[in-house]
Amino acid sequence: MENEEHYYPHTEPPSARKPSGLGIASFIIGLISILGVVGAVLLLTASIPSILETGGAIPAVTPENAGEYMPLIISSLLLMLVLILGFIGLVLGIFGLIMKNRRKAFAIIGVVLNGLLLSGYALLITMSRFLTAA
Repeated sequence: MENEEHYYPHTEPPSARKPSGLGIASFIIGLISILGVVGAVLLLTASIPSILETGGAIPAVTPENAGEYMPLIISSLLLMLVLILGFIGLVLGIFGLIMKNRRKAFAIIGVVLNGLLLSGYALLITMSRFLTAA
């Protein structure tokens, strides 16, 4: 009885699982998006003096005065790009969570970072709707 061979199905130990490539991509996109938001906010603060000179109203941007409002233009475009990146990162993170036999740590962090980013945008838009309605 001691010489009997037992069949054990091949199971990989948890430490041998590979990290999810989609999760890592989601995590990196989340970090880049957060840095993009910080950069856009810094650019927006640089454009505050030019906006205050006009009494808080932003005049129509023409080719003649575009240089004066360039930080505002760049920060607006950067915020739109970060919004798109956040959505892509969230989708990649969700797909990273669905993958089997992969570590999920980076995918979870990526979903959290990109989800917080998109939730922040939604909160900002909701607050601006209520503030302009009042």
